[in-house]
Amino acid sequence: MRNLTDTQLNYIKSQFYSSVKDKTLYAIADGIQDDDIYGKLIFPGAKYLALIDDSVFGYKISAPPFLIELLEKTESFWQSYTEYLISHQLGKHTTIFFQSSLDLQALYSMFQDYIYPFGDKKRFLRFYDPRVFPKWVKSLNLEEIQELFSMADCFWYELQEEETIVYFSPADNEKGWQESMIDYSESAIMAGNNDLSNE
Repeated sequence: MRNLTDTQLNYIKSQFYSSVKDKTLYAIADGIQDDDIYGKLIFPGAKYLALIDDSVFGYKISAPPFLIELLEKTESFWQSYTEYLISHQLGKHTTIFFQSSLDLQALYSMFQDYIYPFGDKKRFLRFYDPRVFPKWVKSLNLEEIQELFSMADCFWYELQEEETIVYFSPADNEKGWQESMIDYSESAIMAGNNDLSNE
């Protein structure tokens, strides 16, 4: 956990929502690493799906990775849950955020190919781990990157041991992607650096 100040929390949240515009903000949060992720999701109207089919293991995984729809920031519960994911999960390497125009069920179906690349549901790829995601996504070829960005318009993930979030988005280049560093240290925020709200 990063022990963010209110200034840092509000800044990160503003970056997420200002970039989303007419899209929906989602998160993939790894409940296996922190049971509180699921505990705080037990709320009427919560929109989420477990990404892993635990029936193949012969026992129930109480807190698998969850695909979570983060509703408009004006919704009080989802505003507080988004704040929870930012303030309590940054530094724990549990969560990536992304925006998409697709609904929850469509995203769930499409993510299954990434979760189970080996054709065996007892082995799954934790691509959603912020420590795995950058290596995994940069190993994709141009066609695979374009397929990924057909379902998600951009991603945000944290760097280890730094007050930095990476904004990963499509680009018209040979790789098909680009990344921007969002420094959320107090000094960078006060200096007005790396603001994506006008992109």
